[in-house]
Parts: sequence; C-alpha cells; structure tokens
Amino acid sequence: MAREQSGKSPEEMGSLVGVGAPTYYDLESYDDEIETNTSIGTLRDICAVLKIPIQSLFGDNVNPSDLVSPEDLINKIRDHLQQTKTSFEAFEDRVGYTIQSTLENPSEVRSWNVECLRAVCGEIGVSWIRAL
Repeated sequence: MAREQSGKSPEEMGSLVGVGAPTYYDLESYDDEIETNTSIGTLRDICAVLKIPIQSLFGDNVNPSDLVSPEDLINKIRDHLQQTKTSFEAFEDRVGYTIQSTLENPSEVRSWNVECLRAVCGEIGVSWIRAL
C-alpha cells in the first residue's frame, strides 16, 4: 500500500533498493519473504525509500526513544550470556542462527532476517519490533 501511495512501481522499488523486480514482487506477495528471505537491511532500505518506519510493515508503531540499536542489542546479548552463564555456541544453538560475527560488528544485525531477530530477542527478553 505504501509503495502504491508513493507512485513507485515494483520495478522502480527493486532498482532503488538493489533487488530484482521478481524479488520485490515476492516481498509484496508472500508474507514469509519479508520474515525469512529478506535482510533487515533491505527492509530498512525499502522503508527509507517509502518514508515509513520499518515497524509499520508489521502493523506496529514504536516511539523512537524506545528503539533498541544494534549496539544495544549486542550488549543485551552479552549481558544475557553473562547472567545465565551460557556460552555463545549454546546461545546460537538455542536461537537456531549463527550470529557470532555480529559481536564484533553490530551493524551486521542488518544482515539478519526478521525470523532471526525474533529468535534472538525472544531468548534475551527484548521486543524484536523495538530492535528492528
């Protein structure tokens, strides 16, 4: 709906965010594409072009002061590991994703998909929608 209101075609959106038109069509046509096959970074890029908050893709609005940055998220993961005396390998097993490289480079959270973010945030008790 936001794309249509912007007057942009699926082909134009794909070009603006660096994905092919078929990929962009799939994003609009299949909910699981947004959650499992698209990076948070690409979703952020789409939302930036459309001038909408990323949380609105999931029907939520979050006060900007309540957002969790990638750096904050990584710190919360580290705190969780320390408090629960859990190894990072065990944490990754629990969430089902390999994310260790993100500890050194929090901006890599942009490469995660929504499903990964949900799993990580669920494990550490953080609202995934705030961490988008």
